[in-house]
Amino acid sequence: METLIGIEKMVIINGEEIKIKQLGLKHLFKFVSILKKAKIVGYFMQLMTDLNSVEEETEEEKRVKYLQVVVNLIFELVEAEGEIYEFISSIVGKKKEDVENLPLDTFVEVIEAVFTSKDLTDFFSAVQRILSKKTDQKTV
Repeated sequence: METLIGIEKMVIINGEEIKIKQLGLKHLFKFVSILKKAKIVGYFMQLMTDLNSVEEETEEEKRVKYLQVVVNLIFELVEAEGEIYEFISSIVGKKKEDVENLPLDTFVEVIEAVFTSKDLTDFFSAVQRILSKKTDQKTV
């Protein structure tokens, strides 16, 4: 099984080298769990539909749009704060407490590094497909 984001990357944040891990199946389930806990599955699906409706964009425009989606999700996910820390910590290889205590500007840099990957669309598309199948099963 392949990872959903195939290229690990290193970023330097506040002089510290941080390895951004590849997103895989465990991240997919964790992300879906966060969406369900915050009761925003429908909101996520609408964001993805809106995002995918515009086809003629540059890579930079797409990157900015995905970052906007992530920021919007963070504001909608207040109920799942602890799970978000765990999710981010699993990606950057830090303890949950370390992520919780990051200075805001560093946290933003980490979020940008994690969620501006060129392959992020694959991850979000996988989440969308799983949620679509679950929704389809409920209506059958």
